[in-house]
Amino acid sequence: MTFKEVRPVIAVGNPEPNMYEDENEAPFIGATRIYMGENWQTEIKKLMSISKFVIVNAGVSKSVLRELKAAKDIVKPEMLMISFLERYDLHGSWQKGFYQEFEGHFYEIFGTRIPPYRDNLCLVGFNRDGTPYFIAIEGEFLKSWVDHWI
Repeated sequence: MTFKEVRPVIAVGNPEPNMYEDENEAPFIGATRIYMGENWQTEIKKLMSISKFVIVNAGVSKSVLRELKAAKDIVKPEMLMISFLERYDLHGSWQKGFYQEFEGHFYEIFGTRIPPYRDNLCLVGFNRDGTPYFIAIEGEFLKSWVDHWI
């Protein structure tokens, strides 16, 4: 499946002021961003329920963990992915430490173990039965992503 098959691609943006207020910084590019108000939890669930595919950026904040729980409850497993691309810049033990912290939360939410940590950690997808699997993104795509964002 490609993004072309599931478009439009929409990202839920942080309602805080734009992180890139300095005109010398890169603007957000890629998916269209929508910003939600006080009812964001209800709005996220509604958006997930009508989405063909959902990607949640891995995190351990209460908000992200609520989003993962909602995704698990609403989205078909094979249509859910957890991205570690934002964590790609956490090298060595810090990245591994984050992953180990995330593992416990993952187990609490999904009732199964996340695939073991790997140095080229990028994405976790799910089979139809909910079994998680590791997806490595390497080569030119990963290089271009890292060069642009990190």
